[in-house]
Amino acid sequence: MTSTLYLDHRDIQLSLHGKALHIHRDGALERTLPLSLVEHIVCQASVGLKTGLLASLSAQGIGLTFFGGYHNQESAHLGVAGARDVMRRLGQYQLYLDPAQRLAWSIRLMQHKLQRQRRLLLRARRRRADLRHPLTQGIDSLARLQQGLRHSPPTTIDSLRGIEGSGARCYFQAYASLFADSLGFAGRQRRPPPDPVNALLSLGYTLLNGAVQQAVAGAGLDPWLGFYHEPYHGRASLVCDLVEPFRPHIDALVWQLLSSRTLRADHFGSDSQPDEDGHSQTRCLLNKPGRALFYPLYEAHAKGWRPQLRHIAQALALQLQQSPNPPLEP
Repeated sequence: MTSTLYLDHRDIQLSLHGKALHIHRDGALERTLPLSLVEHIVCQASVGLKTGLLASLSAQGIGLTFFGGYHNQESAHLGVAGARDVMRRLGQYQLYLDPAQRLAWSIRLMQHKLQRQRRLLLRARRRRADLRHPLTQGIDSLARLQQGLRHSPPTTIDSLRGIEGSGARCYFQAYASLFADSLGFAGRQRRPPPDPVNALLSLGYTLLNGAVQQAVAGAGLDPWLGFYHEPYHGRASLVCDLVEPFRPHIDALVWQLLSSRTLRADHFGSDSQPDEDGHSQTRCLLNKPGRALFYPLYEAHAKGWRPQLRHIAQALALQLQQSPNPPLEP
């Protein structure tokens, strides 16, 4: 069974010996792991590895996610080598250059996202009868937006973004009602995350981004050219597209971990950092004991949706390869 390897200790060195990954800590061999059991590596702390290993991992379809910068607030993803079928990318470029096809695909993408957000709120309402009113408000608002997409679809992607924004506001207002007031969660804030809920959402979304990038590259698609998200320097726009309908999976995990008190206040810390204007901002962080709990639970949760993600990326690639105007399903 393949899995993700999480490295959250200092002075780790990785090396490849035949078909086995060797993990050294403080100069001593800590463990070996067959590469056939690894599909992704997450480096939370400083990890040493040579360029030859990076090339081997990429060629064998193993992605990497690195956290770094001030208190690991930055992240980077190394994709896999991917398929070498240029026809898939030609189909991707043709779709991007067709405004009608781009819009149709983007609308379907947003329908999937709204539907999954609504399902999460419906599941929450069954468990939390005491929150029926705020959850029902969110459920009904999302249903109206879905109905509008079906019966009066927007004529531009900019208009669709406005609908997405409306959906995010009503969804997170309902989602916020699921958490204790002591957590201080009033809505989505990411730079910096000021409370435990936002801290977990940011971490989960970063890991999700790495999984999507690996799936997209493995399917032989260009991660930088999306359909809903415009091309922008330094942004993998197709990855951003496919992240959207999978965000509710992360939202569900965060709710589960905090409502069950698997993660508690003592699993979080905070620090201050200056913003662009030099003003101090407080950032909430999941500490090392919290990460030791979070990563295995995230991995178990991700095994439920990661195969679907790979299937969608491969299906998209095959559709783009076969026709310049395919009936795409995100």
